[in-house]
Amino acid sequence: MLALPIPLFIYYFGWLLSSNLHVVDFTRAIGKGLQSASMPLLFLQFLYRLFADGGITRKHFQWQKNNTSLLRKQIAWLRFVAVLAVFIINSTAASKVSLYSDNLGRLALIISMIAMTVFGGRLLNPTSGLLYGYIKANPDGWITKLRYIWYTAVICIPVVIIGFAVAGYYLSALELQAQLIVLLRLIFLVTILHAMVIRWLTLVNRQLAIKNAEQKRKAVALTEKKSAAGVDKALLPVDEQIIDIPKINEQTIRLLNVFIGFTLVIGFWMILKTILPAFSFLERIVLWQHLVISDNQQSYQPVTLTNLMLAGLYFFIAVVSVRNFSGVMELLVFSRLAIAAGGRYAVNQLAKYMLVAIGFISIANELGGSWSQVQWLVAALSVGLGFGLQEIFANLVSGIILLFERPIRVGDTVTIGNVSGKVSRIQMRATTLIDEDSKDLIVPNKIFITSQLVNWTLTDSISRVVIHVGIAYSSDVDLALKVMIDAVRSTPLVLTEPAPSVLLESFEENSLNFFIRFYVGELSNRLPATHDLNIRLEKALREHNIVIL
Repeated sequence: MLALPIPLFIYYFGWLLSSNLHVVDFTRAIGKGLQSASMPLLFLQFLYRLFADGGITRKHFQWQKNNTSLLRKQIAWLRFVAVLAVFIINSTAASKVSLYSDNLGRLALIISMIAMTVFGGRLLNPTSGLLYGYIKANPDGWITKLRYIWYTAVICIPVVIIGFAVAGYYLSALELQAQLIVLLRLIFLVTILHAMVIRWLTLVNRQLAIKNAEQKRKAVALTEKKSAAGVDKALLPVDEQIIDIPKINEQTIRLLNVFIGFTLVIGFWMILKTILPAFSFLERIVLWQHLVISDNQQSYQPVTLTNLMLAGLYFFIAVVSVRNFSGVMELLVFSRLAIAAGGRYAVNQLAKYMLVAIGFISIANELGGSWSQVQWLVAALSVGLGFGLQEIFANLVSGIILLFERPIRVGDTVTIGNVSGKVSRIQMRATTLIDEDSKDLIVPNKIFITSQLVNWTLTDSISRVVIHVGIAYSSDVDLALKVMIDAVRSTPLVLTEPAPSVLLESFEENSLNFFIRFYVGELSNRLPATHDLNIRLEKALREHNIVIL
């Protein structure tokens, strides 16, 4: 907004001069030149304010002061030269007198390219430019090793344009200059976009850190609540696990870098495709042909080297997207919505399946795959589903049901049949459990849907344990009750809430049978609590001369 008024006024003034049909050629040319100069003036003024000492790049993007100062200093003088050169070039081009363009316009173009050479040389100088800190910190990087090559290329590009202008190819030089300016604008805009995303990532990290702090407070409260029961550390429920911020950042930055890289590559190609026709030879290299049926007409279409390169590009994008999708979803969606961890896992898994499917279809389309060629495979799969593949298909559908209905979640402890363990992964065909011996148990998803399932931690990790104790008829019942309840309450892993209980169950032929009910906070505490309590009961009853039968 601060940079807009002057360029807007210049554009409006130029429009007034050039819009009237009755003005002389000189006035119309001046108006066209002012209109053309307003856009580079706006762009350079915007960058000049952006790189101020107290500007956005310093306060919000946290760029180094020497880099922002260098950029601001170079843009400060370049804006006058560049804007004036654009004004002269377009004014002379709009004039009906071609001599102005051939002489004055050519001179302005040469001066602007000399200024661009100085500008690029000072910004990218390996010993004092923007990349000096990176080169010093990464002496073995490929940017450092090739610094003299790319620095020479940066210097030579404007010099080549000057050569075209001096040799008489003025229109070609103008076209090259326009392409170079668009490339520089693209680089600056992509760099600013990258910095904005990093800034947004910083702010989201603060929100996630606050959320983690809240979860840690819950863990502390849970520790205090269970301290009487002897729980060593607080275990958050599976839906409230601490968010892995470094992993999310790594995935997001990796995707961001890939996106920025492809944006630059595609932008460079779209800008330079008109002046780099040599790359069209890729279309002439035919690898194979595939049959295409269109309007009941059969024809063969070639698969060229370009198609193969695009297929490789799609494969790379699909792999990167699938591997880093969860981190981006955490930042863009889950951080703003109250979605439990199991729901996030389900959404991420289904989205990954969809990304894999889209990637497969895109790659197959580039390599000549079509419905007419795979319909026989679909028909065979349909028959196979009715015979040999029905179990696999049932497991696939059951996996989707598990992700949506969530009778089990990652981190839950379950028992199905004679198999017990903690859920570590829910995949498309099978679910992986880790048992007490740290072995991975692969259970088909269909079993979780069609069989009776015990989920020990679906709603609460607290579980009840029952111990039977028989004593002789000659024992003091009141004393036995007191001894047993005291032993239960003194056991560290036994919860005080819900309260334990000791009840006389039945009169057997030779003993009075009691059962002891108590609760533990975690499934892993059942056996240690039972062992500890049995030892305490045996010792306490023996000390009070109560015979155990």
